[in-house]
Amino acid sequence: MFEASVVICLVLNMSSCMVAFDNRGPYKTEGECMDRIAEMSVAIMQTNHHVPVTYKCHKKGEPATGEQPSSNNKQNIKSPA
Repeated sequence: MFEASVVICLVLNMSSCMVAFDNRGPYKTEGECMDRIAEMSVAIMQTNHHVPVTYKCHKKGEPATGEQPSSNNKQNIKSPA
């Protein structure tokens, strides 16, 4: 089971960031989780003054901001420098 999370930052202040957690999951496959991240990213850009900067599909029970991404993820969630 996988859970989705996305780091989002304010458009006008990229040092002001937070983690957005999915409220629908968990998902059976990492692919379903990645689809949900895409949905979340579009919704974030349409409804807020935020932009998604990174994401993670993590196994249920793992910390959302951990250093080890799932095998197919392209990015770790981390605070922008």
